[in-house]
Amino acid sequence: MMKKKLRSIVIGGQTFKYIITARVVNNTAKLELKVFNDGSKTHALYVQFHTWDDAIVGYVLNTGVLLFNHRTGVKENYNLNHPARIRQWIEIAVQQGWDGTTNYDIEDGLKELEQLGFEVEWLRPRVG
Repeated sequence: MMKKKLRSIVIGGQTFKYIITARVVNNTAKLELKVFNDGSKTHALYVQFHTWDDAIVGYVLNTGVLLFNHRTGVKENYNLNHPARIRQWIEIAVQQGWDGTTNYDIEDGLKELEQLGFEVEWLRPRVG
């Protein structure tokens, strides 16, 4: 088993460390992006995504999926592992007041993606 290590991204001269974890819970996929200020693992940004699980594709936001964006009018390949997506989540949290000195939770990442214009309802797990 490969050990997951923290990856780095620099935004505005500040270095952040992040990791993406994925697990299957009750036949649904749960992805979590965890971001820390470099040098501190105590106060993190947590972004959680809960989607359906695909036995072939795996975690759709982790491998990449085409999402229509109503704001731009085009389909975008959305892959949470892409540095531009990580940057976007950090910028969203900073705009909402996260400064790395407290924990900040975005419990429904799909809802936040929807507010950014993405069509994500079809990614939600089917209930029942």
